[in-house]
Amino acid sequence: MILALNDLQMAEAGSVGNVDEAQEMMAQVETMRQERESIKSAKVEEPARKVFLVKQNVPFINEMKHMEVCPICGAFLVVNDTQTRVDAHLSGKQHVGYALIRDAIKELRDLL
Repeated sequence: MILALNDLQMAEAGSVGNVDEAQEMMAQVETMRQERESIKSAKVEEPARKVFLVKQNVPFINEMKHMEVCPICGAFLVVNDTQTRVDAHLSGKQHVGYALIRDAIKELRDLL
């Protein structure tokens, strides 16, 4: 939107006869476009998946579970858990909510 305003101001300045001002605005617009492209092309790296050993809080059970963090919502998930539990997590409120937030952020970044 700012670029469009600058384009209009640049055209107006050029039509009035302020060539130097129009050229200066054109350089500013080009700089802004280059910055926007560099922001768009910046690669957001996903962190590597880590597996944790977590002890259960159940008396008389001394078992450690291998768990990993969900890359979308940050919840702990048991590695190699049953498909029904994985599906329940993926359709849960927390996971779906964080996925919506991430999608909205991605759309807003694309608008830049």
